[in-house]
Amino acid sequence: MTLPRGRRFAAFEPDRLDQRGPLRKVENMSTKVAVADGLVGRRKLYLLVGFLMSLVMGLVYAWSIFVLPLEKQFGWTRAQTQLTFTLAIMTFCVGMIFGGRVADRIGPRAVACVGAILTTIGFFLASYASSLGMLYFSYGILVGLGIGVADIVVLSAAARWYPDRRGLAIGVMAMGFGLAGFLLGGLIGQFINTMGWQWAFRTLGLASLVLLVGGALVMTYPPLDWNPLPSGGNPGGPRPEPLRNFEWTEMFKTAPWWLWWVWDLVLCVAGLMVLAHVVPLAVEKGLDKAQAAWAMGLFALFNGLGRLVFGWLYDQLGRAKAMVLDGVVMTFGVLGLRYLTELIGFSGLFVSLILTGLAYGGLPAINSAFVVGSYGPKNAGLHIGLATTPLMVAVFIGPYLGSFVQMSYGYNLTIVLGGAVAVIGAIVAFFIGDAQKLYPRLGS
Repeated sequence: MTLPRGRRFAAFEPDRLDQRGPLRKVENMSTKVAVADGLVGRRKLYLLVGFLMSLVMGLVYAWSIFVLPLEKQFGWTRAQTQLTFTLAIMTFCVGMIFGGRVADRIGPRAVACVGAILTTIGFFLASYASSLGMLYFSYGILVGLGIGVADIVVLSAAARWYPDRRGLAIGVMAMGFGLAGFLLGGLIGQFINTMGWQWAFRTLGLASLVLLVGGALVMTYPPLDWNPLPSGGNPGGPRPEPLRNFEWTEMFKTAPWWLWWVWDLVLCVAGLMVLAHVVPLAVEKGLDKAQAAWAMGLFALFNGLGRLVFGWLYDQLGRAKAMVLDGVVMTFGVLGLRYLTELIGFSGLFVSLILTGLAYGGLPAINSAFVVGSYGPKNAGLHIGLATTPLMVAVFIGPYLGSFVQMSYGYNLTIVLGGAVAVIGAIVAFFIGDAQKLYPRLGS
């Protein structure tokens, strides 16, 4: 069957698939199946490309590798160098919000290319930094902003291409981001030891140029209401009802959004209270510095795996159970640092770090799947970007609250406080409803 000129199937115009409307009805069922099966095969490519891009983007979390060499050469204080990372996380969130909005409107390719180029320039400029201002601008602003812009395209693509396994697909993408420091951090450390921190930054710039720009050039979205045929399923069988698409102003009027916002905030705070103090906490519990560094690597590993695990659990258990389970695992993990460590020693410390890492890593996968499943795929980029706003708040509260309590009362009270905050998250999860069912008059 030949489609009319000017109405060819949107798969042949990759960057604007999401702008051409829902999958057009075709009269011949065999043609419809062939077209859908072709897209099902293609979507695996975008999953692989997105994962490789995420590995590079996740190296923003490897900032700690550069801290000591920079402080040694320039005499900067820890507070001064830490501000670089704080700026990078803040601009990362801003980049996700604005990048997501633009990608929803014009398509992903140009947006991802802009993010990749900003990241590449930022890494190269950072290699020439000789002042804090230059470091803040290059790494704190350009790298953070660029990675945020590119990352939102990757997550949005996963959510759109895999409506049947949204949590798992987003988990795969987010896992690459989370595992980057664990898998590649040691390699970057070797570059610093043998060639200096300047060449390490340039290497990251080269990786950004090849993988991020290259990946951006092939990234695309499917048609807006596209839904793949289940493997081995009946082509003529019923399809899931399309999700209604909310505008961000409508999303803000719903209770599930704000309950989710509290849920994510408190669990981010609990996780960051641990993440920011893993090494000194481990030393206080009796580990030497080498063992403490290994404990940090263990946390990073399961932080990455948690994105895949909880993404899969989201698909298998549903939104409510996955959110409650994440809060419960976070609670046991954080409190285990205080009580399980005293009960069974170092083994208890490692088990607790594994649980905390899994739960903290699960947040990005759950968040992205939640906002797309609750508010529709049309504005997925903007909505996923807005879903980083709890992190923007928590990145200040978690580490600094943990430091204040630790300096005043010690790590034991810090841990108990973090566990209490996680309990709030587990409780709030019970009350987060489905916006698609609760607000039938909103969305389109």
